[in-house]
Amino acid sequence: MVPHEWQEHVPLLITLEEGIPVRGRILYDNGTPATDRSLEFVQQVEPVLGAGISAVRNALRISRFSRTNDDGAFEIFLLPGEYAVRDGLWNQSQTLTIAETDTEKQLDWTMPTPIFVETERENGLPTGRIDYSFYTPENHRLYSSSSNDQGSFVLDPITENSVLYLSDMSKRYGIVETITPAMVGETTRFTLKPMGNASVTLVSADGNPAVGQRVSLSMQFYNPKDQSTNEFRIGSAVTDSEGKAVIPVSPGNIPVVLRLHEATYELPIPTGGRRMQSDIRKELNLSPGETFDFGTIQLREVF
Repeated sequence: MVPHEWQEHVPLLITLEEGIPVRGRILYDNGTPATDRSLEFVQQVEPVLGAGISAVRNALRISRFSRTNDDGAFEIFLLPGEYAVRDGLWNQSQTLTIAETDTEKQLDWTMPTPIFVETERENGLPTGRIDYSFYTPENHRLYSSSSNDQGSFVLDPITENSVLYLSDMSKRYGIVETITPAMVGETTRFTLKPMGNASVTLVSADGNPAVGQRVSLSMQFYNPKDQSTNEFRIGSAVTDSEGKAVIPVSPGNIPVVLRLHEATYELPIPTGGRRMQSDIRKELNLSPGETFDFGTIQLREVF
């Protein structure tokens, strides 16, 4: 046998076929083009060692992506097979089958008219790319994404008031807004204002600053129907030499939970006993630049 270091290394060449052109146009139900929308084409591939192993079969998926232009049109080249076509924003899907005999395929799609959002900073300067989280109480859905480089994006249409949390990439400007059904089909511009802060100071059982403790702040919504919660992390920080942690928060009204990681504190209860907890819930309503202080929390050793 030839020693490993003497073996000749032969490059592996893979030839990709061009595929069959799939073209189409996406419109909103008000007739306007759905511009800059991402489409995912997911193809199931049977494993070489047999299709009986479902775990392996489910893992073998090939995804290709396309994006619509200013007219809502897109084009992609795909090999024959069956594809699940998914909209990148709302998880809508449909099935596309490409036969060996097909020379081209047409795929047109009409989607619900969304809410068009544009953003700017308080001083009138552009925001650039921003992060946003959107909570809809109707179906208890919370999702997060990012805008384009101009700070614009679209939101799923809604039937009741929803919460929109916005922050720029530098975490210096943000806003919390209410989204209403009247905004569907309209272009709404939001002005991002200076971020506020949430602060907390942790001390150890002996009263000294608890240094290096990680805390996080999340936007959290409770669903009374199934008693579940949906949560989006706003940010996190590590306590400094004085035991203090500060987390930027967009101004506005939101329910939040402050979470102590790898630490607990004890809270007296009316029965005379004590319970341990590491989460502190609060309804914040910050003005631009305002700081809310959760106060000083003494950590306890729990045995």
